Amino acid sequence: MRIYDFLKNVMHLQDEELIQQLLYVTEIRHMTRREVLVREGEVQKVIGFVISGCLCGFSQNAEGEELVTCFACRPGEPTMLSFALTEPAMGTMVALVDSEVLCVPTEEVARLVHSSMACLELYNNLLEQSLKHQVMLNLIISRGRAMDRYRWFLKEYPGLIDTINNKYIASYLQMTNVTLSRLRRADRERRHPDKDQPAGELPAAPAALTD
Repeated sequence: MRIYDFLKNVMHLQDEELIQQLLYVTEIRHMTRREVLVREGEVQKVIGFVISGCLCGFSQNAEGEELVTCFACRPGEPTMLSFALTEPAMGTMVALVDSEVLCVPTEEVARLVHSSMACLELYNNLLEQSLKHQVMLNLIISRGRAMDRYRWFLKEYPGLIDTINNKYIASYLQMTNVTLSRLRRADRERRHPDKDQPAGELPAAPAALTD
């Protein structure tokens, strides 16, 4: 996809002057699996927007465990790990599969946010979407049962569970790999009951789901 088409049709930019300015400074970065876009504590040199593939952001807790905090998989989704352009990233952003990312130098984004109303509106819209998603995630994690979290993820990120290592999803949903495997199995059994089950006999109850 040409950069112009991406800005116009995926990012939904209508301001031709802004598009032309971005064309001079953007580039498409081809990332391989496990390639890092920005590390925790670094000031982001570029702001990325997903063209294809999937990236995730993670941070480390006091025990050194990697905790997944976000995914960037939808075309046009930003790869920012801080709300302010000049602040250090609050995590590490890495490609989970081979991916393409449209990269804009952070200094150019900062300049355009102050000089272009269209860019400021886009920036504010992306921040609003990110905040809404984070609030919903927090509610699901704090109030939802394990199966609720699992089904929310399937709806929010269709097909992703079959694309990436499930350990990242388990970390994101704050459950163990074992629990996630049980949830997947229970969901498959619900949707595709065993055809060999004797008539009139109820299937065995699934193992208890914790977390």
